[in-house]
Amino acid sequence: MPYDVLIHPSTLQGRLRIPPSKSLLHRAIICAALSPAKALIEPYYESDDIQATLNAIEAFGAKYRVRKKGLLIKGSPKWKRPKKPIDVRASASTLRFLIPLALLVGKKAVFTMDETLAKRPLSPYKKLFGDALSKNGNSLIVEGQLKPGEYRIDATLSSQFISGMLFALPLLKDASKLYVEQAVSQPYVDLTLQSLRASGIKIIEENDGFAIPGHQRYRKGTHAIEGDFSQAALFLVAGLMHPGIEGFPLPNRTFQADQAILEHIRNSGGKIIHTENGYKTSETRTTGFTADIGNTPDLAPPLALLGAISREETVLVNVDRLRLKESDRIEAIVDSLNRLGASASHAHDAIILKEQSPPLTGGVDIDAKQDHRIAMMIAFAATMAKNPVRIVNAHCVEKSYPDFFKDLRALGGNVILEGEPHEN
Repeated sequence: MPYDVLIHPSTLQGRLRIPPSKSLLHRAIICAALSPAKALIEPYYESDDIQATLNAIEAFGAKYRVRKKGLLIKGSPKWKRPKKPIDVRASASTLRFLIPLALLVGKKAVFTMDETLAKRPLSPYKKLFGDALSKNGNSLIVEGQLKPGEYRIDATLSSQFISGMLFALPLLKDASKLYVEQAVSQPYVDLTLQSLRASGIKIIEENDGFAIPGHQRYRKGTHAIEGDFSQAALFLVAGLMHPGIEGFPLPNRTFQADQAILEHIRNSGGKIIHTENGYKTSETRTTGFTADIGNTPDLAPPLALLGAISREETVLVNVDRLRLKESDRIEAIVDSLNRLGASASHAHDAIILKEQSPPLTGGVDIDAKQDHRIAMMIAFAATMAKNPVRIVNAHCVEKSYPDFFKDLRALGGNVILEGEPHEN
């Protein structure tokens, strides 16, 4: 149910348990669903995107159930034809990971999706599979047979197309070769390789792509899911504007791309320490910096917010891919921050944040543009504004973080949900 959120100026402080990594959950669920036996995934955290992946594996014949804080999955090494359309909601990961696996089944599968996802590109797969993919409004029909061989994929738009092929090709009878051109977000491919290897799948990395032996089988396993640096990033940035916030559990070593937030905070002069099982930031007068977000597009909102409240100029470079997210994230970031009273602009594949001496003014209503990360950026900015800020269509946070506003309240946020279906 749609709802808005009114946030008054607040002081945030405390410790927060960060949800498990959504990226790792997607991958672990798919690997478990392709295994012949039960697998345990923990901790588990439900969101719209993760539910989309669970809906999909169930349609292909796997079964799941939530047990306390974990997820039990009974997989099937041979997936069956879905009997009805699979609703992947707005989850690009779910759709892009599942398309090659649907072609592995070799029977017709129909994916339905939200309008925002229907607008996001699938051209790398269309080039690979041609008429096996066809669009009908907000539906995608997949009908064909994936065969072993050589594949060449342009990964300029997203690393998710690489991951989708890596999930499926090992299950073919013979070996395949995946040539990769212009790969982006390599750390996300590393997460896929980590999950595959934990499930007994062998992938050989080569200079121009991957050699993939055929006739492999996924094996059962226990998947321990790390805390999500993508979600932690905004809380850690917020801690620089408030007395201090600790996020846990967060690993010291990880393949998660968004661990880069730690380096960016240090580059800004921010106070950050490694705690027993996480990280804590505390109030700091930060300085502008330059950050390349080509491999970490989800860090654009927290880094833009950090730049907006820092001395001197901040420049985020390599941002053009942000136009292909849940919203045109360049436009959403620049417009939202300017309306809050910051000085933001976009030019030449960069977002520029100018130094702002007075605090953010607030006192506005801002539509979240159906983008969960934009809604969360606005929320943290609102806590330090002079006047209350209303986030319109704030329910979009449920895509990745349904408890976000509850957790913001727990840290001291003055949050009023308007039109909410229930009180957490």
